[in-house]
Amino acid sequence: MGDAMQSFNRHAFKEWSVVCAALANGKQSLILRKGGVEDGAEGIRVEKPEFWLYPTFLHQEQHKHGGSSDSLSTPAARNTSVLDATVRIQHYAVVHRAEFIPTEVALARLQKFHIWSSSTIVQRFHYRKPGLWLLIVRIYQTATPVEVSQSEEMAGCRTWVELPRELPTADLQPVLSDAEFAHRCREIEAQLV
Repeated sequence: MGDAMQSFNRHAFKEWSVVCAALANGKQSLILRKGGVEDGAEGIRVEKPEFWLYPTFLHQEQHKHGGSSDSLSTPAARNTSVLDATVRIQHYAVVHRAEFIPTEVALARLQKFHIWSSSTIVQRFHYRKPGLWLLIVRIYQTATPVEVSQSEEMAGCRTWVELPRELPTADLQPVLSDAEFAHRCREIEAQLV
């Protein structure tokens, strides 16, 4: 989506803590979502092609992700649905590719690349109108995590939040090496044809 990373960014994407952990440890390199992406005359445009991950426990029930992801959940993340809870911001995502997934068959081929349960994915797929956007993301980690107090504007069920200030990206290191990420992209993209 672009080679130059922003120097500072205050946009954060709220996602279940177990999914953020799977992204952070390199187990997962994709995000499946309903909105935030447009396909128009200028081609595919991601609303925010780079963002901080904002882990939340809101709506994260056990049956919505695979049982093997239990170890990825952190006690601190369980408090992120509570106003004034502290959230640790330490991972950054850069969108490598966005693709619309129009059928359940195509979606099923991606099952081994994420930790969401099949039933959760089918439910998301059919919400409002069939289809999901797939974002292949490269995840980076900062050496200096930032603790953010959740404000009223950040609380609740929303996808995007603005952090209190822009955070620098200068010290970010990729979670996967260039070769590992390229291999993962090829594996995922092979399922999209």
